[in-house]
Amino acid sequence: MPNGSRSTGCSRGSGRRSGCSSRPDASTGGRGSAQASTFRRPRRTMALPDGRCAIPTMNGKTIRPATTGDAAIVARILTDAVAFKIAHDDMAWGHRARTEHDVLPMLDDGNVHVVEQDGVAAAIFMLTWQDEAYWGPQDPVAGYVHRLSVRDGFHGHGLGRYAIDWCADQVRMRRRPFLRLDCDPRNARLCAYYEALGFARVSLRPMASGYIASLYERAVNEAS
Repeated sequence: MPNGSRSTGCSRGSGRRSGCSSRPDASTGGRGSAQASTFRRPRRTMALPDGRCAIPTMNGKTIRPATTGDAAIVARILTDAVAFKIAHDDMAWGHRARTEHDVLPMLDDGNVHVVEQDGVAAAIFMLTWQDEAYWGPQDPVAGYVHRLSVRDGFHGHGLGRYAIDWCADQVRMRRRPFLRLDCDPRNARLCAYYEALGFARVSLRPMASGYIASLYERAVNEAS
Protein backbone atom coordinates (compact mmCIF):
# COMPACT_ATOMS: atom_id res chain seq x y z
CA MET A 1 0.00 0.00 0.00
CA PRO A 2 3.97 1.23 0.10
CA ASN A 3 3.20 3.00 3.10
CA GLY A 4 1.22 -0.62 -2.06
CA SER A 5 -1.33 2.03 1.91
CA ARG A 6 0.38 0.03 3.47
CA SER A 7 9.75 3.76 7.37
CA THR A 8 9.81 4.81 3.84
CA GLY A 9 6.68 3.62 5.26
CA CYS A 10 4.48 2.38 2.62
CA SER A 11 1.81 4.57 1.58
CA ARG A 12 -1.77 5.21 1.55
CA GLY A 13 -2.21 8.63 0.06
CA SER A 14 -4.13 11.50 1.46
CA GLY A 15 -7.70 10.48 1.87
CA ARG A 16 -6.66 6.92 2.51
CA ARG A 17 -7.88 4.82 5.34
CA SER A 18 -6.31 5.72 8.63
CA GLY A 19 -3.61 3.48 9.75
CA CYS A 20 -0.78 2.16 7.49
CA SER A 21 -0.05 -0.36 3.29
CA SER A 22 2.40 -1.17 2.67
CA ARG A 23 5.74 -0.35 3.52
CA PRO A 24 9.32 -1.36 3.97
CA ASP A 25 12.37 -0.59 5.89
CA ALA A 26 13.20 1.55 2.90
CA SER A 27 10.62 3.77 4.39
CA THR A 28 4.87 0.99 4.39
CA GLY A 29 -7.65 -12.96 6.72
CA GLY A 30 -9.29 -12.68 9.78
CA ARG A 31 -7.90 -12.32 13.23
CA GLY A 32 -5.25 -14.91 13.94
CA SER A 33 -5.77 -16.71 10.64
CA ALA A 34 -2.18 -16.31 9.47
CA GLN A 35 0.74 -17.89 11.27
CA ALA A 36 4.40 -17.17 10.72
CA SER A 37 5.68 -19.34 7.90
CA THR A 38 8.78 -21.49 7.86
CA PHE A 39 10.02 -20.15 4.52
CA ARG A 40 13.09 -22.17 3.53
CA ARG A 41 13.82 -24.38 6.52
CA PRO A 42 12.02 -25.86 9.53
CA ARG A 43 12.24 -23.85 12.70
CA ARG A 44 11.33 -24.40 16.31
CA THR A 45 8.02 -22.80 17.22
CA MET A 46 7.32 -20.83 20.37
CA ALA A 47 3.95 -20.22 21.96
CA LEU A 48 2.36 -16.78 22.06
CA PRO A 49 0.38 -15.71 25.15
CA ASP A 50 -2.94 -16.49 23.44
CA GLY A 51 -1.84 -19.99 22.49
CA ARG A 52 -0.98 -19.28 18.87
CA CYS A 53 2.52 -19.91 17.60
CA ALA A 54 5.12 -17.63 16.11
CA ILE A 55 8.11 -19.06 14.33
CA PRO A 56 11.43 -17.39 15.03
CA THR A 57 14.09 -17.36 12.33
CA MET A 58 17.80 -17.90 12.59
CA ASN A 59 18.24 -14.10 12.47
CA GLY A 60 15.92 -13.37 15.38
CA LYS A 61 12.91 -12.18 13.39
CA THR A 62 9.37 -13.19 14.36
CA ILE A 63 5.96 -12.20 13.02
CA ARG A 64 2.88 -12.36 15.21
CA PRO A 65 -0.69 -11.02 15.06
CA ALA A 66 -1.11 -7.66 16.77
CA THR A 67 -3.60 -7.30 19.63
CA THR A 68 -5.26 -4.30 21.24
CA GLY A 69 -2.47 -4.43 23.81
CA ASP A 70 -0.10 -3.38 21.03
CA ALA A 71 -1.89 -0.08 20.39
CA ALA A 72 0.85 2.10 21.87
CA ILE A 73 3.72 0.50 19.96
CA VAL A 74 1.75 0.33 16.71
CA ALA A 75 0.97 4.05 17.03
CA ARG A 76 4.63 4.79 17.70
CA ILE A 77 5.86 2.80 14.70
CA LEU A 78 3.32 4.45 12.40
CA THR A 79 4.37 7.86 13.69
CA ASP A 80 8.01 6.96 13.02
CA ALA A 81 7.00 5.94 9.49
CA VAL A 82 5.23 9.25 8.87
CA ALA A 83 8.33 11.17 9.99
CA PHE A 84 10.59 8.99 7.84
CA LYS A 85 8.43 9.57 4.78
CA ILE A 86 8.34 13.33 5.35
CA ALA A 87 12.14 13.33 5.63
CA HIS A 88 12.21 11.75 2.17
CA ASP A 89 9.73 14.24 0.68
CA ASP A 90 6.87 11.74 0.69
CA MET A 91 3.74 13.35 2.09
CA ALA A 92 1.38 10.47 1.25
CA TRP A 93 0.61 9.74 4.90
CA GLY A 94 0.29 13.37 5.92
CA HIS A 95 2.02 15.04 8.86
CA ARG A 96 0.05 13.92 11.88
CA ALA A 97 1.37 11.63 14.59
CA ARG A 98 -0.75 8.53 15.17
CA THR A 99 -2.37 7.84 18.53
CA GLU A 100 -3.66 4.72 20.24
CA HIS A 101 -7.18 5.96 19.47
CA ASP A 102 -6.26 6.07 15.76
CA VAL A 103 -4.95 2.53 15.62
CA LEU A 104 -7.49 0.64 17.74
CA PRO A 105 -9.95 0.20 14.81
CA MET A 106 -7.12 -1.32 12.77
CA LEU A 107 -6.35 -3.77 15.56
CA ASP A 108 -10.01 -4.72 15.90
CA ASP A 109 -9.99 -5.83 12.26
CA GLY A 110 -7.33 -8.44 13.06
CA ASN A 111 -5.23 -7.69 9.97
CA VAL A 112 -2.26 -6.00 11.65
CA HIS A 113 0.91 -7.95 12.33
CA VAL A 114 3.99 -7.07 14.36
CA VAL A 115 7.50 -7.93 13.23
CA GLU A 116 9.81 -8.47 16.18
CA GLN A 117 13.59 -8.38 16.04
CA ASP A 118 15.11 -10.30 18.93
CA GLY A 119 11.88 -9.90 20.89
CA VAL A 120 11.48 -6.16 20.24
CA ALA A 121 8.58 -4.81 18.17
CA ALA A 122 10.42 -3.32 15.18
CA ALA A 123 7.90 -3.07 12.34
CA ILE A 124 4.23 -3.51 11.54
CA PHE A 125 2.10 -4.17 8.47
CA MET A 126 -1.42 -5.09 7.46
CA LEU A 127 -2.35 -8.04 5.24
CA THR A 128 -5.89 -8.00 3.85
CA TRP A 129 -7.71 -10.09 1.27
CA GLN A 130 -9.48 -7.40 -0.71
CA ASP A 131 -8.87 -3.74 -1.52
CA GLU A 132 -11.69 -2.33 -3.61
CA ALA A 133 -10.75 1.26 -2.80
CA TYR A 134 -7.56 1.00 -4.82
CA TRP A 135 -7.97 -2.10 -6.98
CA GLY A 136 -11.71 -2.15 -7.55
CA PRO A 137 -13.82 -5.34 -7.37
CA GLN A 138 -11.56 -8.36 -7.80
CA ASP A 139 -11.83 -12.12 -7.87
CA PRO A 140 -10.05 -13.76 -4.90
CA VAL A 141 -6.66 -13.74 -6.59
CA ALA A 142 -4.46 -11.70 -4.25
CA GLY A 143 -3.46 -10.56 -0.80
CA TYR A 144 -2.90 -6.85 -0.17
CA VAL A 145 -0.13 -5.34 1.94
CA HIS A 146 -0.75 -2.01 3.65
CA ARG A 147 1.05 0.25 6.07
CA LEU A 148 4.38 -1.53 6.14
CA SER A 149 6.28 0.60 8.63
CA VAL A 150 9.63 0.28 10.37
CA ARG A 151 10.50 1.68 13.77
CA ASP A 152 13.29 4.24 14.13
CA GLY A 153 16.59 2.50 14.75
CA PHE A 154 15.62 -0.68 12.88
CA HIS A 155 16.13 0.34 9.26
CA GLY A 156 18.62 -1.78 7.37
CA HIS A 157 17.77 -5.03 9.18
CA GLY A 158 15.81 -6.54 6.29
CA LEU A 159 12.49 -6.25 8.10
CA GLY A 160 10.59 -5.04 5.03
CA ARG A 161 11.83 -7.90 2.87
CA TYR A 162 11.08 -10.39 5.63
CA ALA A 163 7.52 -9.08 6.03
CA ILE A 164 6.88 -9.10 2.28
CA ASP A 165 8.17 -12.67 1.93
CA TRP A 166 6.00 -13.74 4.86
CA CYS A 167 2.95 -12.16 3.22
CA ALA A 168 3.76 -13.91 -0.05
CA ASP A 169 3.87 -17.19 1.85
CA GLN A 170 0.40 -16.54 3.35
CA VAL A 171 -1.01 -15.70 -0.08
CA ARG A 172 0.49 -18.84 -1.55
CA MET A 173 -1.04 -20.97 1.19
CA ARG A 174 -4.45 -19.57 0.23
CA ARG A 175 -3.75 -20.59 -3.36
CA ARG A 176 -3.90 -17.02 -4.60
CA PRO A 177 -1.37 -16.06 -7.27
CA PHE A 178 -0.55 -12.43 -6.41
CA LEU A 179 0.63 -10.17 -3.62
CA ARG A 180 -0.31 -6.52 -4.19
CA LEU A 181 0.39 -3.11 -2.69
CA ASP A 182 0.31 0.55 -3.59
CA CYS A 183 2.55 3.53 -3.02
CA ASP A 184 3.14 7.09 -4.17
CA PRO A 185 4.72 7.04 -7.66
CA ARG A 186 6.63 10.23 -6.82
CA ASN A 187 8.63 8.35 -4.19
CA ALA A 188 11.18 6.89 -6.59
CA ARG A 189 13.21 5.35 -3.77
CA LEU A 190 10.24 3.43 -2.43
CA CYS A 191 9.13 2.32 -5.89
CA ALA A 192 12.63 1.02 -6.58
CA TYR A 193 12.59 -0.79 -3.24
CA TYR A 194 9.43 -2.70 -4.13
CA GLU A 195 10.67 -3.44 -7.60
CA ALA A 196 13.81 -4.94 -6.08
CA LEU A 197 11.51 -7.21 -4.03
CA GLY A 198 9.93 -8.58 -7.21
CA PHE A 199 6.97 -6.24 -7.66
CA ALA A 200 5.99 -4.79 -11.03
CA ARG A 201 3.88 -1.69 -11.54
CA VAL A 202 0.61 -2.66 -13.20
CA SER A 203 -1.20 0.68 -13.28
CA LEU A 204 -1.63 4.18 -11.89
CA ARG A 205 -4.96 4.86 -10.21
CA PRO A 206 -6.20 8.43 -9.73
CA MET A 207 -8.18 8.85 -6.52
CA ALA A 208 -11.01 11.28 -5.80
CA SER A 209 -8.74 13.14 -3.39
CA GLY A 210 -6.35 13.96 -6.22
CA TYR A 211 -3.77 11.44 -5.04
CA ILE A 212 -2.48 9.03 -7.68
CA ALA A 213 -1.64 5.54 -6.45
CA SER A 214 0.96 3.36 -8.10
CA LEU A 215 -0.36 -0.21 -8.01
CA TYR A 216 2.23 -2.96 -7.70
CA GLU A 217 1.88 -6.72 -8.03
CA ARG A 218 4.17 -9.68 -7.38
CA ALA A 219 3.55 -13.27 -8.44
CA VAL A 220 4.00 -15.29 -5.27
CA ASN A 221 5.45 -18.30 -7.04
CA GLU A 222 8.46 -16.19 -8.00
CA ALA A 223 11.36 -15.54 -5.67
CA SER A 224 12.39 -11.93 -5.24
